[in-house]
Amino acid sequence: MPTGFGELEAAQKIKKGFKDTQTPNTKQADIHTTAYDESMLPKELECCYNEFMFYKNTKNEIAALGWAVSYNLQVLWQNSPKIDTIDTNALQHTSIQGQTKPTNPQEQQHFAEIQNFLKSHGIEPLTLRYTPYPRDTESQREKELRQRAEKYSHYGNAVHTPRDHKCPIRFYTTLDWDRFYMKFPLIQRLSKEYLDNKEHIYSKAFKSQIHKTFLHNTNIMTILKQLPKGEHKLYFAIDVRDNRSDKNVDSYILVKENESIPQGYKLTSACKPYEIDTLNFQVSSFADKDFFKQARMNAFITIGTQFSVDTLAAFALRRAENTLPVIGQGLLVYEVYDTGKNLSQQAWNETMRDLSLYARSGKFSINYAPACITIKKDIQDNKEKLEYHIDEMVAYVYDSFDFLDQYHIFNDDGTISKVGQPVGAWDFEEKAFSIWGSIGQMATYQPERFGYLKIVSSSSNVELSDILQSSQTNQYYIYNQDYQDYQKFTPYGLDFRLYSKDMIKTLDFKDLPFETLYSTIG
Repeated sequence: MPTGFGELEAAQKIKKGFKDTQTPNTKQADIHTTAYDESMLPKELECCYNEFMFYKNTKNEIAALGWAVSYNLQVLWQNSPKIDTIDTNALQHTSIQGQTKPTNPQEQQHFAEIQNFLKSHGIEPLTLRYTPYPRDTESQREKELRQRAEKYSHYGNAVHTPRDHKCPIRFYTTLDWDRFYMKFPLIQRLSKEYLDNKEHIYSKAFKSQIHKTFLHNTNIMTILKQLPKGEHKLYFAIDVRDNRSDKNVDSYILVKENESIPQGYKLTSACKPYEIDTLNFQVSSFADKDFFKQARMNAFITIGTQFSVDTLAAFALRRAENTLPVIGQGLLVYEVYDTGKNLSQQAWNETMRDLSLYARSGKFSINYAPACITIKKDIQDNKEKLEYHIDEMVAYVYDSFDFLDQYHIFNDDGTISKVGQPVGAWDFEEKAFSIWGSIGQMATYQPERFGYLKIVSSSSNVELSDILQSSQTNQYYIYNQDYQDYQKFTPYGLDFRLYSKDMIKTLDFKDLPFETLYSTIG
């Protein structure tokens, strides 16, 4: 059974977290003598289902929703064939369904329960669709680190052949903004900043992107140079052809009003999020620090409320000693504690809702792409000044359900010099997620950013010895590298993008002042 994250009384159980699995002097040679366990990620999936059922049964519908979507995404990734086994040339006309991993009756039943729950919340079953827009560029240093991670692994003594090019991502799925994302407290809070704060979006970095793209784009500059004096409204269009460039400067054009759009291009205002993908001009991230910052705040609220309740109860009891009978004093104290518990419970439940969203795939972002622009042009003699302001932008969710980066850093001999991105800590004995084990992971991974969490949670560092002893302790710390190993040792594990189903908002900036793009007027 899950450890009971939804109930305040369970906090002490959770705080115990993982057992003390520190094993001194564990040798890294163990990495090369331990066989790979193909059941590890399926067991994580079972834990995910148990978390869903716990929150569903305790009526925390939003936390249950987060875990249900997380389960569905994990099923898509774990049970789909990896990209190496798929004929991408035939994907436009065929399906990958026949190549998916076989499942047993219990797994099929769990998946059906998840699907029915999502449908009850207006969310259609998540399916993978083909996208012709890969993004697989990398620097030489990134390539070296990736190839080491592909060559070695936690397990086995086999050396794998690294791929010459980064694995492409050719699939995507979508989630509805209102029916899913906006159900969570963290999104409700930050979306006000990310969708309504014009200064946050129309920033110096955004304007720098506009300048860079315009001044180095021959098509755009040709159109701007040909414009007569006066104000002109133009529209952004984007390259939607297969295997296009992943650079804004190569992919955007401007289209005049009532002008036909060139073949192979599409107005950004008419695009689906997957068509824009990473060709954005601005990003607002829901990062690790946002999720864990809120978890810390709610933990302090829980602790602070309990302290205040104890003090208030003692004060109230002292004042009532001479005016209420014993039974009345008991009822008064009960009322004080019950009120305090409700306040603490609310903070705790909000944390669990946000963390269930984080369990879905971790950090993600809202991306912004320009839709239309007003150009103001002044011409004096043979000199000219060109000013602009972006009238509208479209916003959409961009995420990636892949584990291709932030892998373990390996030495030349295959030993691990630094562990990579944590994905979460799991108690396979209790078949549950461990919030405090996960906090320990993050605090060890980035102590400069998350070290304070160990003070709140009393979590200890997660050492390499803890990771290597997982099969003996049933306490598993899972990392991006484990997902990469799943792809190495099995024919499954399909990386994909995750977008909002549609644009989540069209943002209006017509009231902002003009910016100068260039001027040759003195």
